[in-house]
Amino acid sequence: MPHLIIEYAHDMDVEDKIPAMLDAVHQAAVSTGLFVESHVKVRAVPVMHYRIGTGHDPFIHAQLRIQMGRDQVKKRNLSETVLQAIRNQCWPAKIMTVEVIEMDTPSYAKYPV
Repeated sequence: MPHLIIEYAHDMDVEDKIPAMLDAVHQAAVSTGLFVESHVKVRAVPVMHYRIGTGHDPFIHAQLRIQMGRDQVKKRNLSETVLQAIRNQCWPAKIMTVEVIEMDTPSYAKYPV
């Protein structure tokens, strides 16, 4: 845990930059001290079809799916740290957003346990 999911506009031509983005987001999450490094899972998902308001501006959106129990200050620090790591990658996105989502721990299932 956690699952860090980076959605991005597929038409940004960044395929060769994805490994560096994954590494940067992984290290940013670990640097907060909230997670064990070997437990952090990061993936990037291109979004083929999207609309941003009335336009088609390229975007990056990160969902930081974590287990319940961290206070608002820790969650805000996590989102700001990951956002800075994303910004530092200099992708051609006009919009960059990050959200922390608390998963319902009792309903979370994993194999192997």
